[in-house]
Amino acid sequence: MAPLLTVVIPSHNSASQRLEATLRGLRAQTLPVSKWETIVVDNASSPPLEATLRDEWAPQNLRLIREPSL
Repeated sequence: MAPLLTVVIPSHNSASQRLEATLRGLRAQTLPVSKWETIVVDNASSPPLEATLRDEWAPQNLRLIREPSL
């Protein structure tokens, strides 16, 4: 079943505190996790977001997509 809602967060060298706060807010919302998804697009960040994105920040339904060029 496809999610009802997709949250897309584009990012290029974003402040980790800002991304952490955004993901924490998403995790705290009340829509069941099966009804929505989060896609973080890492647009050529240095270092890559996967190196700094900690599992405890992310909702269970997070997908990280790496875009290698701006």
